[in-house]
Amino acid sequence: LIRTLVVNNLESIGNHSHIWDGKNENGNVVPEGTYTFEIIANDLYNEGRGNKQVFKYAEVNVILPPSVSINSITPTTVIINQTTTIRYSITRNSNVTINVYRGTDVFDARTRVRTVIDKENKTAGDNSEIWDILDDTHVNYALDGNYTIEVYAEDYAGSSDPERSPPIKVDRTPSYVTNQYCEPLIFKPQEGISTTL
Repeated sequence: LIRTLVVNNLESIGNHSHIWDGKNENGNVVPEGTYTFEIIANDLYNEGRGNKQVFKYAEVNVILPPSVSINSITPTTVIINQTTTIRYSITRNSNVTINVYRGTDVFDARTRVRTVIDKENKTAGDNSEIWDILDDTHVNYALDGNYTIEVYAEDYAGSSDPERSPPIKVDRTPSYVTNQYCEPLIFKPQEGISTTL
């Protein structure tokens, strides 16, 4: 038994309907598959001890949206002249969208900086895409900071929940050494004198 929709519900003569949302008694979505409704009718004749009839009614097929999982993001820190590879899996052939957001907290304001692919048809199993660290202009590089990658899959059954990556760090600013000097500029090591750099 997956779910009881009504119990001892008094119904009048005529047509009636009840709604099943595809969830079990615990409120969880049921797995894909075929389900059968059973209707048990017990008339009120003789104080409820009348005829009991059990009907195996229509079968319904539950089809869930595809699911997606991110297998890896490499590298997770991107420096000058690097790209990062997004490896992911989908449960069946789907149209896949990959977005890159500046920021890591879904509850904070985030800015989408790049759509790597938009509803591209991908086959079930393992797939990969490359983010070249450019924004949607395809000219400007993403600013230094932390980013989140989200992967969606959709087909005839609907859209998956977004799969979010761990934080990706973009650090394209090179390090520079400035204000270098030595003091003293002339020193005599043989006399135990040193210089400070």
